[in-house]
Amino acid sequence: MKAKLLRHIILDLAIRGRLVPQDPKDEPVGLTLRLNRDENGTPIKHAQTNQVNTDYGHISTYENKLKVPFDIPDSWQWVRLGDLSEKISSGLVKAKFRSRYVPSGVPCIRALNVHNEGLTLDDLVFIDDETFKRCPRSIIRFGDILLNLVGQPLGRCAIVTNNLGKAMALNSVCIIRLKEIDFQPFIHKVLISGYMQGVIQNCKAGSIQPHISLDNLRVLLVPLPPLAEQRRIVAAIERTFRVIVQLEAARVDLLSLVSDAKRKILSLAVRGQLVPQDISDEPANVLLNRFRRKWPPRKRRKGSPGFVRSLKDHDFGHLPYEVPETWRWIRLGEICKIEGRPVLGNNIPDDAWILRMEDIDKETGKVLRVRRKYERSFTRVMNYFMKGQVLYAKFTLDLKKVIVAYENGYCPDNILPLHFCDNICPEYARFFLISDFFVTYATQCLKGTIIPALRIRDIEGAWFALPPLGEQKRIAFAVETAFTYLDQIIELLS
Repeated sequence: MKAKLLRHIILDLAIRGRLVPQDPKDEPVGLTLRLNRDENGTPIKHAQTNQVNTDYGHISTYENKLKVPFDIPDSWQWVRLGDLSEKISSGLVKAKFRSRYVPSGVPCIRALNVHNEGLTLDDLVFIDDETFKRCPRSIIRFGDILLNLVGQPLGRCAIVTNNLGKAMALNSVCIIRLKEIDFQPFIHKVLISGYMQGVIQNCKAGSIQPHISLDNLRVLLVPLPPLAEQRRIVAAIERTFRVIVQLEAARVDLLSLVSDAKRKILSLAVRGQLVPQDISDEPANVLLNRFRRKWPPRKRRKGSPGFVRSLKDHDFGHLPYEVPETWRWIRLGEICKIEGRPVLGNNIPDDAWILRMEDIDKETGKVLRVRRKYERSFTRVMNYFMKGQVLYAKFTLDLKKVIVAYENGYCPDNILPLHFCDNICPEYARFFLISDFFVTYATQCLKGTIIPALRIRDIEGAWFALPPLGEQKRIAFAVETAFTYLDQIIELLS
């Protein structure tokens, strides 16, 4: 379960009186607070009364339709935020005082500084002391609750702590000053709850610049428990939130460990250190001689590093790293062909698999979704690929998007179909292509300024560590098994 959803559930339970048990010894909130009455002196009670007093037509049509939202314990009461507050007002008008901004002085809090976890004092603007004294309505005090009135972070709110000092609020921020400062921690939790945020969003006006009026804030209904219970609720919320933060940090650490484990497994695999060598395996040089007769070396491309004909042609000092004796270093172009037969969109069957880059998960390399032509509208040319080919994404942000095709299909030209010879295990080739060694090489070879991509000649000229065929299959099976377990851990964490 996501940390955000956990916090939402905890706050929802808290404002409904279900997070901590009620204590009959607590002083009822009605004795503590005598401000929550309508014009007739009748207390606003819970949902058994079904309808709150609606004699507030001048405030908003929204209020006239409002019913008590949900049941609360008998010791609680519904109270309007305006009845709880000594002051609900916005800050000074930004446009009016913008010319009075100074490099340093009294800080002004804007909507971007207000977050549910607290105030952030980055990117502040300042006014001088003279302007500060002329705008007492906008002065922020210790214990105030600041709530965003305007923009996309509408409804975010924070408590002013004693480390803020002298400060002002701009008109995008509302200052809520409670009559009872002891109620402040609980009221803040109510305001950031999913229920209250939903109410605020329903009250907003304006499409280009969404905002909520101060009148609508004043009539918001707040569930209020006895003060002693408020303190227990806030303590329980903060205790639970600390645990959630610890769990989230542990989750991030574990995800990082899983990612590091995958990289280490691939590193061991392409160096011949993941599974033991078997002396009965046919050595890689025998495989080379066999498919070189089938695939004679092609002419060297202009600018290409060329192809390796035999290991003796190269000094070991020029090879990327040492491999087992039964392995061989070769160039990728010796054992695979980049094939992509272009086909017009109109000639592609309706039930054909159409693979696009966004269909492949960047982290796991798995196909997220299989879409057929009838599910996608297009007319452009696509490249045909066959079952068993390795499909390689050549763009900078997608170098680890590599899969083995499990059926025939079509893909755009940003995905290259690599056709390996018969003595190469496609799954091993895929794992080699997503290893840190090959990704580092590919990153260094990227060309282009707008969307850097890997050129075909650089793919053909890349080094490839070739094990015996039997060992290729054992490596592929071992890596796939380990990755399956690690992916299950990620799914559990998600």
